[in-house]
Amino acid sequence: MKNTNNGRHSDWEEIEVLESSSSSSSSSSSSSAEIPPTPVNSCECDFSVDYCCVEQVPTFFNNDFSTNPDDERLTYDPTCLSCRVEECEVPIPCMTNSESPTITLYAVVIKGCMPYQAEWRFDSPGVCNTDGDRSYAICCTSMVCFDNTVFVAQSIEEAQRVCDCLNDILNGPNACMLIRNTSRPDARLFNCKNFREITSDANDDAGRCTDRFVRFKGTFEVNSTIVNRCAIPQPE
Repeated sequence: MKNTNNGRHSDWEEIEVLESSSSSSSSSSSSSAEIPPTPVNSCECDFSVDYCCVEQVPTFFNNDFSTNPDDERLTYDPTCLSCRVEECEVPIPCMTNSESPTITLYAVVIKGCMPYQAEWRFDSPGVCNTDGDRSYAICCTSMVCFDNTVFVAQSIEEAQRVCDCLNDILNGPNACMLIRNTSRPDARLFNCKNFREITSDANDDAGRCTDRFVRFKGTFEVNSTIVNRCAIPQPE
């Protein structure tokens, strides 16, 4: 599942800015197994979701894009996500039949769309401000959507038990440990007209203009260690 980002210019084809996948966050699963699970096609687990966000740079900013990793900030809200149980089918290769039979398993799936904000700073942007700070931030706010199978069980009861455990975590203070950012955002300054990356050595032609933007890219990850802990049967 790819992330959700809204581009701000129709000419940015060469930058990977994906259109919104309007998957709304589902409600927390109950411990009851009475509701039939939704069938899905694959039982393969996937723990990562990429994000990409683009923000226009004000025309009066210069090109002193900070290279200090401490100027990176990323905030997000994983409590918008939830877990649910879905059926999935695994084909069984069979040499005697024209069609391979399948067995039904039960996938534990993290679903929903999570808001996030990425931030990077410009050094001495050449503008006046009220606090006298020598740097100024560029922020990009967007959504990234999850539809990730993180565990597969043979029974619906086992899958629901794991899902209930994950929902408890998503609704509690440790949600950021379950959904985590694996690296600092890759923030880069670009010129929209020719998709040229602007560096400190760029000439004035790529300087103050109306077509500069910052692109933030990165990856969110479902913590497999916590998923595995939820899968351990608890003593009665």
